Amino acid sequence: MKHPHNIQELLQHNPDFIGFIFYEKSPRFFGDSCGIIDTNGIVETHGRASQPETTKKIGVFVNETVENILKIAEKYHLDGIQFHGKESPEECLQIREKGLLTIKAFNVENKEDFEQTKPYEYVVDFFLFDTRLPPAPSEGGRAYGGTGIKFDWQILKQYKGETPFFLSGGISESDAETIKSLHLPQLYAVDINSRFEIEPGLKHIENIKKFITHIRN
Repeated sequence: MKHPHNIQELLQHNPDFIGFIFYEKSPRFFGDSCGIIDTNGIVETHGRASQPETTKKIGVFVNETVENILKIAEKYHLDGIQFHGKESPEECLQIREKGLLTIKAFNVENKEDFEQTKPYEYVVDFFLFDTRLPPAPSEGGRAYGGTGIKFDWQILKQYKGETPFFLSGGISESDAETIKSLHLPQLYAVDINSRFEIEPGLKHIENIKKFITHIRN
């Protein structure tokens, strides 16, 4: 999320999580110009907004230092951190030990890719599985961020880890029934983004409302 009014509209539909990206190269980068988050943790413009107690504010980071993550988490009253880079298990654990919910993202294409999750078992609260990205020379051979493209969700049946996960990657309103039919015991949440946007960071609230209703019922 990026725009204060858009955030307040979305909160009326009680999402479980809302994400704020603190990676400056992202078009969804949440900087101070986007608004301020008050002591209740909600972006405000001309007044204070109430936050559903069940909604967690998640900061998304890419290869940021533990020190800076903790500073930003305190400044913006974040409930949790999503690691989307090459963060080590030790770095993730340091953040979790500070009482923040932790999510580690992995790009997957086949069942062998689940091997990379093993060092993070019992270190983070959740994994997030997204589509594998093509190499990007400007990022040292690695690209970061979502593709808006699905991977083969059937490979998730090969995941044998104990850490619950979020499903991400090109999810649209029409996918709700398919996701429900997967019957994956470790599937904890669905991460939606680009297919529900008017532009980067500005969400289409009515479409999200429909998806939330469908996925929860």
